[in-house]
Amino acid sequence: MTKKEKNVEITKQAKKQLEALNQQDQDNIIAALYKYAKGDRVNIKKLKTSENDKRIKVGHYRAIIEEADKIYVLSIVDRKNAYRRL
Repeated sequence: MTKKEKNVEITKQAKKQLEALNQQDQDNIIAALYKYAKGDRVNIKKLKTSENDKRIKVGHYRAIIEEADKIYVLSIVDRKNAYRRL
């Protein structure tokens, strides 16, 4: 049985954070998000703060996502600041 590919939706805040990064980091983060959306394995972990929130680890950055019928990218931040607001 194959998994259905989910759509990825990037919030306005996450898009702004992504655009502030250099091109290589942007490409790596986007590649990891779409790899996960296709059902491939990535470095992902469920967050304890929420039922549906997860983080994808990409180099020094963390993409905080919420998974429902789509994958919503909530924020993209440096690892040292990733969990302060959660």
